Amino acid sequence: MKTSNEPSWIGRKLGGRYEIEELIGRGGMSSVYRAVDPNLKRHVAVKIIHPHLTDNAEFIQRFEQEAAAIAQLRHHNIVQVHDFNSESSVYYMVMEYIAGETLAQKLKALKNAQMHLPAADIITIMAKVCDAVNFAHERRMIHRDIKPANVMINLLGEPILMDFGIAKIIGGQSHTATGAAMGTAPYMSPEQVRGDKSDHRSDIYSLGIMLYELLSGAPPFHGESTFQIMLRHVNEPVPDIRQLDIGTPVALITILEKALAKKPEDRFQSAKEMGTALSTAGMQLHGSVTDTLAARYLDRLAILWQQATDLFESHQFEAVIDKLDELKQIDPNFQRLKIDELRQSAIDRLYERAVMRYQAGSYEESKMLLNALEQRAPDEPDIEQLARKIQHALDNQHLLTKLESLYEEAAVFLDSRSFDQALGRWCSIERQRGTLRFADPLNVEKRAKQGVCDNLYNQAVTAASNGEPNEALRLWDEIIGIMPAYEDVQQIVATAQTDRQDNQQARNRQYIGIISGLLILLVIGFFSIRALGNSNDPVPQLTTTAPAVVAVANTNDAAAVSQPTNTAVSSPTSAPGTSTTIPATNSATPAPSSTPSRQPTVSPIPTATAIDVITAVANNNASLFTEPDSASNILDFFSFGDEVTIIGRTDNESWYQVITTDNLEGYVDAARFDLTSSDPSEMLIITPTVYPGGTPGAASGSFAELTLDAYPVGGSCGDEDWSVTIFAEAHGGNSVYTYFADGNVKARNQTNSINFDVTSPANNAFVNVRVESGDGQTAIQDLLIHKSDYCN
Repeated sequence: MKTSNEPSWIGRKLGGRYEIEELIGRGGMSSVYRAVDPNLKRHVAVKIIHPHLTDNAEFIQRFEQEAAAIAQLRHHNIVQVHDFNSESSVYYMVMEYIAGETLAQKLKALKNAQMHLPAADIITIMAKVCDAVNFAHERRMIHRDIKPANVMINLLGEPILMDFGIAKIIGGQSHTATGAAMGTAPYMSPEQVRGDKSDHRSDIYSLGIMLYELLSGAPPFHGESTFQIMLRHVNEPVPDIRQLDIGTPVALITILEKALAKKPEDRFQSAKEMGTALSTAGMQLHGSVTDTLAARYLDRLAILWQQATDLFESHQFEAVIDKLDELKQIDPNFQRLKIDELRQSAIDRLYERAVMRYQAGSYEESKMLLNALEQRAPDEPDIEQLARKIQHALDNQHLLTKLESLYEEAAVFLDSRSFDQALGRWCSIERQRGTLRFADPLNVEKRAKQGVCDNLYNQAVTAASNGEPNEALRLWDEIIGIMPAYEDVQQIVATAQTDRQDNQQARNRQYIGIISGLLILLVIGFFSIRALGNSNDPVPQLTTTAPAVVAVANTNDAAAVSQPTNTAVSSPTSAPGTSTTIPATNSATPAPSSTPSRQPTVSPIPTATAIDVITAVANNNASLFTEPDSASNILDFFSFGDEVTIIGRTDNESWYQVITTDNLEGYVDAARFDLTSSDPSEMLIITPTVYPGGTPGAASGSFAELTLDAYPVGGSCGDEDWSVTIFAEAHGGNSVYTYFADGNVKARNQTNSINFDVTSPANNAFVNVRVESGDGQTAIQDLLIHKSDYCN
């Protein structure tokens, strides 16, 4: 019966696979349904957590623990787990479906009929349950909730231990809060009631309670409340079953008293010890019972052996191994040599089947078969090598799917004449494929390169026609970098080289004209001063007009230079009949001596100034630095096509000193800019200030090599696809980064790491992570991420 707030799953499909048919049972934490698994064509039991508990992280963790715990226990008297998963907020576990009834239901039916289980049947059931519990204990698992309701009786009368929901790993971390009591009150040990640390002997106490109930029809302790029952486990002795007058054998009474001791050290110290005691008690019963038990025992072994051989004949090798393991658990010495031989034959056949599926290209099926073999025979020597081959083939298969998708995109780009994008896709294929062979039936590589180079060549022709030989040659270098054998049908290289040489010669003639004009000025000035110095006449006052340098036109002729003009100021003139005296600083003018008088001081000759403005355009992303050093402070950033004015260069021509359109002044990497006029040799050489110990706030040298760290940091699963979060962090370069994933920009102008999500419907995701720094460096990392790492 479902509650009003619990959806009915009957008639629905869970996990896209399990078709729910019928509600089997319901408890306080979960409901159990019978379902059909169409993949394997069998019935399964599906346990679904109640919706109101899915927000409880501790409970979900305990539920996952139950699935993981039982999955490790392969025993014929323990329920087998097939799957554990979640769909949205619905958590479920898929187990083998056991037709039959619980031991609690069987006891209730007997009680209503006023009957009891025969002592022989009780011993058989309890001995097998003890064997199952001991198997779990040997694998460090404590059940903590053993009771008749958690034991199924299948159609063959075999008891199956179920519900490890509150199981505890011995020596592991319990999910129960400190001091809390876990279990069902009538079957809890005293240490469980007190909340003390309990071990496997707590399960032995619960086995004793269950044995008492099988013999008497009810647990030994009752009460009006759960609390009263729990206190009686601690404070009261177990009621003497002999007072019930049901004829309990003395051997079983002895077992009860020992199993139900208040102190763990007074009980059986293992479930195996208790099971042995039960088997011995059974043999002490009258001869007919003993003979019946022995006959049933041998019949059971013979049936299991026949089932195993029949399964081998029908090539069900996994089931053969399971059946033989079940037989060996009952009697390790029964047909031991034949069992070992048949088991090894089944292992060999299962391995051969996995190899055949691998060779046929059915890698997923081969992996499934190998996993089944590894669970049953983990020490087989060839498993690991085949597993590596299968995983490598699966990785290549997933990579091939990724490359084929890129190839299809490249073909679409070719059809639309988007050659750059087509070539980019092909380069991505080449970068990712590694040693994997990848055919190019559509000649994508050749056609994309030809298209890109044709476009570049047309641009080069236009640049040469517009008198831009440097740009034309730069484009040609780009062309031969893509296609070294590309044909220069219009001879633009020769034309551009000739034009560049002619331009250089014109500039040289221009320089010669300027220098010639300056030399003429120097000669005229020299002789004029010398003539004045050798004259004995009174020195006339001269006003010298500074020579003006005529702006040099950008022609092949020398620059025209004007000559300096000297203007004489005449001495005072005497009017008729008037004597005019010129004041003198000395009373008499001394006669010239043999020592020549000092020459007048020569004023510096003005420097000719060219009016040409030198500009440059960014050919890539670039940065503006405070010093000609990539480790110095960054003032600004440039994108492709941004223009700057150049005011100088370093001696090695590797840095330009520039002024931006925002009037910021600094240094740029010369390789990242193309000049629109002039030549680097014409520029004023700038010597940057050298500080002792290096430039303040900067390290000497060029940019460090750009590197990239990228890896997944978490993932989640959806109904149809799954997503993974990727962490990316760049180092080096100029510390300003643009991040890409599969060619799409994820973040620009970043100075630190980023996280971004990638969603995929496939079983694996192949992600190309790329980062570009502001100085033009690029770093790439390819990630292959498995869905199985994040989704069960």
